Amino acid sequence: MHSVSQQAQYRTFVTQIKQEIRSAKSKAVRSVNRQLIDLYFTIGQQIVAKQEELGWGRSVVEQMAKDLQEEFGKRSGFSSANLWRMRNFYLAYADLPNLAQAVRDLPWSHNILILEKCKDPDERKYYIINALEYGWSCNVLTHHIQNDLYHRDKVDHKQNNFTQTLPKASSEMADEMMKSEYNLAFLGISKEFYLNLVNGTVKMPHENSAIGIILCSDKDEIEVEYAIQNMNQPLGVSTYTIEPKLPSELEQYLPNSEEIKKVFQNEK
Repeated sequence: MHSVSQQAQYRTFVTQIKQEIRSAKSKAVRSVNRQLIDLYFTIGQQIVAKQEELGWGRSVVEQMAKDLQEEFGKRSGFSSANLWRMRNFYLAYADLPNLAQAVRDLPWSHNILILEKCKDPDERKYYIINALEYGWSCNVLTHHIQNDLYHRDKVDHKQNNFTQTLPKASSEMADEMMKSEYNLAFLGISKEFYLNLVNGTVKMPHENSAIGIILCSDKDEIEVEYAIQNMNQPLGVSTYTIEPKLPSELEQYLPNSEEIKKVFQNEK
């Protein structure tokens, strides 16, 4: 029994050490990244200052890139294109001290993507804050920018309790997947959808709990708030529409009323 207890204590100890190592590595990476972004911001600031003071143009920056690459190597990040990015990076956040601090926690690739794809300061702020909060990879950030998440998020205010009932990464994914309106034409839905039933009979042991969607003809802000505030399972609220008439492109694939009537008559 004593040896079993010691083994358990050892495993707990090793697990703790592993977590501390990972944490230290993560902090080291963030520290190095901040120093790199600090450097790029400073270089951009100095380029702007010299341009204003001495009227330096493109040729000076091109020569500067050659000299820096000769000293630090071709893959050091000091190409002429990157030097111009540093200049633009400084100009973009020089008068926005809060964002100037926030961007130091983002990788350079994220910063350049936001800088070059988003021209509006509020839009840049949106992607910076969300990329930091949710830990978006560069590919995820690219996807959100290409799909104009900033404007869609402003226009389409979704109602759910995902942030209260799911981890951050899962709540973001669930919110993205949930449409603001569903078209339920010809689905023939006649029974409720119960989360407990699905979780108890359908969900596999390795799967996460089901996410529910309350469908209603229209959304009243107060009613929705009270509908989900005491729920401990992830629920979203969305509206639905029903087509009053079968779309013409589907008519050829479905039987008409006379054909359906004949089928029922033959079964009697």
